[in-house]
Amino acid sequence: MSKEYFPHDYNARNDLKMVELHQKYGMEGIGIYWCIVEMLYEEGGRIKLSMIDCIASSLSVEKSAIDCIIASNLFENDAEYFYSNAALIRLTKRQEISEKRSESASKRWNTDDSMQLHTTGNAIKVNKSKLNKSKVKEFASFWEAYPKKKNRGQAENAFLKVTTSIEVLLEALVVAAKSPDWLKEEGKYIPYPATWLNAKGWEDEYKPERKEKW
Repeated sequence: MSKEYFPHDYNARNDLKMVELHQKYGMEGIGIYWCIVEMLYEEGGRIKLSMIDCIASSLSVEKSAIDCIIASNLFENDAEYFYSNAALIRLTKRQEISEKRSESASKRWNTDDSMQLHTTGNAIKVNKSKLNKSKVKEFASFWEAYPKKKNRGQAENAFLKVTTSIEVLLEALVVAAKSPDWLKEEGKYIPYPATWLNAKGWEDEYKPERKEKW
């Protein structure tokens, strides 16, 4: 799978809130905190409080430890979700940058008359306007078929780099949509479209849903 990175202040351990967390829970608490921060970035900056049991299970720790850390002054909550203001701000900036890059790339594609594709040393001219329209149409089909519609700008950016045919992508999505990982917990574990594309998710082997024996 591809890796996603987020800003991490090098002196975060010296923050008074982190010092307090360390005093209460030791290095285990610090580790749990950063795992939760990673999850927040993966889920767009906000996670439902009802998912605490799932978080505790995935980290193999007691639910009470997750409850205490989330209830600390390191996170905010609105009785339904808990979140990090810093994460939300950084994710918003990342999305804005991604959309600007996508818009810039789209403008370049639309203003250039043609581009050069080099294969075995020979230049082949391809009409860019036709290629762009074809890619846009294929992305629309992909976007409509993908079950988790998140960060369209990033997804379109990733799609433009894919050379695999749209037919292969759509067939893979049909198989993936029936797999246990994608079906459980209302699709919580379905990766974002851009993540799936960057990781060449269509090459993954998805296990079929297990049927109960009666």
